[in-house]
Parts: sequence; C-alpha cells; structure tokens
Amino acid sequence: MVILPVPAARLRAAVAESQAWHDRDDDISTNRALNIARLIVLLTDGRWLSKSAGATALADAAPDLAPTLNAARAARATGAPLDPNLAAPLSARLAVLLRESAS
Repeated sequence: MVILPVPAARLRAAVAESQAWHDRDDDISTNRALNIARLIVLLTDGRWLSKSAGATALADAAPDLAPTLNAARAARATGAPLDPNLAAPLSARLAVLLRESAS
C-alpha cells in the first residue's frame, strides 16, 4: 500500500483544527500539551510521533519547553489534570508555526 503525502494546506488545516479543539475543549488534559508537542514536531521536521516521543523530541529541541512537557508527562502518569496555563506556551508556539508555514 502506498500512502500519498498530505498536501501542506490540508495538513495545516488539520493541525489548526486539532489545536483549536484542545485549547477550547480539552484544556486541562495532558493530551493538550502532548498532542501540541507532537504537532510542533510534525510541522518542524515532518515526523509523526507518539505523544511521549513527540514530547521528548520537542524538549530536546526546545529546552525552554522541557519543564512544561515534563509536567504534562508526570500528570499523565498519575491521571491528574494539567494547569491550562502550562500548555499555553506550546499552543502559542504552534500558532506561530502555523502562521509561518502558511506564508
């Protein structure tokens, strides 16, 4: 089976829709931070990773985000909610990437 590449505009639209949903409807879930992390990795280097692997890859590439990603992974392990303010910098970074990739 051959899977054709997803057109860039369609990929950006799907990423933006996912981000909007997480920011609006899933803001205290660890999934918000972890999914946004892997979406950032997807847009920056084209790799679709698991949530955990995406968080690791992004923490390695952007150490300033490591505390947020570590908090999300720790909360996920215990089932605790995540402070929505912790994921806000991730969402802001993804928004910038989406704007830049549309240009």
